[in-house]
Amino acid sequence: MENRTEEVIHYILQKIQSGEYQAGDCIQSQSILTRKLNCSRTTVERAMKRLIRSGVLEGKRGSGTFVRNPVGLSNSSVNEVVVIAGQLDHLQRSSFSAMFIGMDSNGLPVRWLTAEQAYSNIAELYKNKPAVIAYMPDPPMLMLLNKLQSLNIPILLINRTYAGFDYVTTDTDSSLRTGISWLQGKAGAGANAALVSAIPDQMRPYIAERIIAAYEICMELNFTIQPEHIIKRDFEREGKVAYEFIADTLFRRSRKNLAIIVPNCELAEKCMEIAHQCNKQSGKDFFLLTFDSIRSEHGTYGTGVMVQQHAMFRPRIEQWLRQIISGDRSFFAAKIKTRLYTA
Repeated sequence: MENRTEEVIHYILQKIQSGEYQAGDCIQSQSILTRKLNCSRTTVERAMKRLIRSGVLEGKRGSGTFVRNPVGLSNSSVNEVVVIAGQLDHLQRSSFSAMFIGMDSNGLPVRWLTAEQAYSNIAELYKNKPAVIAYMPDPPMLMLLNKLQSLNIPILLINRTYAGFDYVTTDTDSSLRTGISWLQGKAGAGANAALVSAIPDQMRPYIAERIIAAYEICMELNFTIQPEHIIKRDFEREGKVAYEFIADTLFRRSRKNLAIIVPNCELAEKCMEIAHQCNKQSGKDFFLLTFDSIRSEHGTYGTGVMVQQHAMFRPRIEQWLRQIISGDRSFFAAKIKTRLYTA
C-alpha cells in the first residue's frame, strides 16, 4: 500500500517527532536524502512538496527546507477525530455504524477516511493532531497504524486486538461461556457437540479466537467435541464438496441431541439449510449456536444467536476519547459482551 514517496514522508516525520529535527531546523538536502533512502530525487521532491503543502515544512528560496513552528503531537493536544476503515460505504451502511451515530467527540470534528486515503495523507494527519479510531483493521491497515503510532498519534482499534494498541472489542470468552452453557442445557445429557468453522485467516482473525475459546470452554464444562465432529474447511474454495461433508458427517447419520457451534453467521445459515435438506429439524434433531452482528432470523426454535452490541461500543469509545484529550495515554482496553437471543 505504501509507496516510496510515503516512505520518505514517514522518515522525515519520525525525525521531527523524535526531536532530531526541531522547529526552525533545516532538514537534510534532497541529494543527501536521495542517497540515504536509496530513492530518486523526484521521489524526495514529491515528498517535500506534500510536507510543505501540509504545513509541516516550509521552503525558503536559496536557504533550504525548514521545519515549521510548531509541529508535533503533544499528549494533551488533539484537534480532530479520524475514523479509518477499509470500506467506508460498507461501514456507514451496516449495523456497525451504531458505534459512531451520536458519538460525543467532545466538540472535535470527526472525519472518515479509507486506509488508502490515510496513507496518502500521513503528513496532514500528523499536522492536524488527530485521535484515530481504526475499524476492524486488516493486516495492510496495521502497517499504516504502526506508522501513525510511531508518530505518537493515539489509536483505538475496534473489534480487533493487536499488541501495543488500545482497543474496544467483543468479549468472546464471556459471550461463548453464556452461549455454550445454553447450548449444553438445551441439548441435554449425552449430547454430541460439534464445531463447524471456516479456516481462520489474516482477514478474519476473530474466527481463530472464537475456535480457541470454544474448545477451552467446552473442556471446562465437560462438553466434549469428538474429533470427527470438528469440521474446519475452506468453504469458499471447496464449495459443494465441503457442504456435502457437513451433511454426511452431521446430518445424514442418525444422531440425537446434536449441539453445533458455528463461529460465524454466514456459515450458520448454510448449516441450517443443509439440515433442512437432510430432513433434520432444529430444536428436535439438533441445536445451534452462532455469532452475528445483528439480531437476524436464524432464530427458529433450537437456535441461539450471540449478537454484538454495537451501540454499547460507543460509550467506551467516548471514554477513550476523554482519556486521550485529557492527556492520559495509559493503556486502554474494553470488552463488550454479546447478547444471547434464543428461540
